[in-house]
Amino acid sequence: MNLGQAVTDYNNHFNNNDEALTKQEKKWALLAGRATFGLESYIFKSVLPDTVIKPYIFPRAIEDMENFLSLNRTAELQDAVVKWEELKSSLNWSVAYEQVISSAKQSYLMVKPSPDILHELNEECRHFLDVEQLQKAMRTVLPIHLREQGEKLASVIVKLGLA
Repeated sequence: MNLGQAVTDYNNHFNNNDEALTKQEKKWALLAGRATFGLESYIFKSVLPDTVIKPYIFPRAIEDMENFLSLNRTAELQDAVVKWEELKSSLNWSVAYEQVISSAKQSYLMVKPSPDILHELNEECRHFLDVEQLQKAMRTVLPIHLREQGEKLASVIVKLGLA
């Protein structure tokens, strides 16, 4: 099986067929999604001025933020550009991280969790996740070609205290 077919099979199983997912797979998808949404929120709050952030409206993804910063060249946003460059450098940021975030968020949004799964997840998440748990969640929900970067991003998320 080639990589393209493996990715297609993964997408058909994980993102398009909620009923076929096990309870544990759903929990891993929710954990990975929550962590990546949290990382994006951290980035937005660290980089953008409060006047720009509109929760649940803008920005919705790192790409939105980058496009906004490139199109709006005010002094206030020039500081944001510098902050984003510094943060990317400190996190060893890569485009693959953005792909990981997008894929994990998509998996999160495709899951239709039952109340018992949500209850269990909330009980388990009272304490911070360790890096191994978040890496397992990433391995479970990400396509094969993003798993290595997902594990690296999981380490970043845990180091920042966001999981």
